[in-house]
Amino acid sequence: MYARPLNELPARDVVRGVREGAFTAEAVTRACLDRIAAREGVVKAWAFLEPDLALKQARDRDRAKVKGALHGLPIGVKDIFDTFDMPTDMGSPIYRNNRTATDASCVALVRAAGAVILGKTITCEFAGLTPNVTRNPHDPTRTPGGSSSGSAAAVADRMVHVAFGTQTGGSVLRPASFCGVVGYKPTYNIISRGGMKFAPESRDTIGLLARSVEDVDLVASVLTGRERAKFHGTLLKIALIIMVVHGIFGAYLYYSLKMDPDVERPWILGLMVVHFLANILAAVGIFYWKQWGLYVYAASAIIALVVGLVSIGAWSVFYMVLPVAILGWLLRTKWDYFE
Repeated sequence: MYARPLNELPARDVVRGVREGAFTAEAVTRACLDRIAAREGVVKAWAFLEPDLALKQARDRDRAKVKGALHGLPIGVKDIFDTFDMPTDMGSPIYRNNRTATDASCVALVRAAGAVILGKTITCEFAGLTPNVTRNPHDPTRTPGGSSSGSAAAVADRMVHVAFGTQTGGSVLRPASFCGVVGYKPTYNIISRGGMKFAPESRDTIGLLARSVEDVDLVASVLTGRERAKFHGTLLKIALIIMVVHGIFGAYLYYSLKMDPDVERPWILGLMVVHFLANILAAVGIFYWKQWGLYVYAASAIIALVVGLVSIGAWSVFYMVLPVAILGWLLRTKWDYFE
């Protein structure tokens, strides 16, 4: 079902796959750990990583009967956030092996939503200006940026799907740009900062690093309590309008062919009727039957191809290409809309 390695899937596909039983949270976590084992010697993104602890969390997620919004999704945590089961060193030898009794608020939220806390990512000391050992995964001779260096590098190198960062001046956006990932620096204090080690308390903001805006939105919706954004909403409305217009155009062609004395294929007329009805049914049904509306439109697109292939005229090219193009776009983006 998924041709790409599990550690390279979008976060939303990981959550969906675990929820639907296509693969397990343990399999996803193992894929991330395998990538880390292969690349950590070069990238040096992790301040703390305990594979057995990560796998135990994943197995617990697989046994859970209730699956949360982030169920089975591995997440990296910048090493300035408290974690009850991992040390929080803040990138400094002063706090080496520092242990806390509780999770930071943001960590507790994603953990409660079913995420697997994979480990702690390297930070510049106290999230400041002192660089650490992390290298840019695209070119180890270059910096990944800081201070959320480990988080950006780990996400960029496909070691983890999403990771926490923090920003005082540019500590999320800079490493995101250096490593070629999406950096999300939200409004100040929109994500609870309890359990975070501050630099300047009046400016520090919790952010995220991920490989797509959709993945950021998935995790941010859990952290902020808002509903997920409806991506491609405007484009979907346009596509639905085109579907209806396409069906009406089919009705016009049906009338034209019916009136043409040279048409000797009455079965084409029958297909045109079915195509028109299928388009209208799909345009309405997509809101009620969700992906089944797309399947109806797929059948309509096949009919359009048949009619186009056996017909003569410039309209046949339009009639063949348009439904397939729209169908391909809908199938590509449908899960962003329907989740």
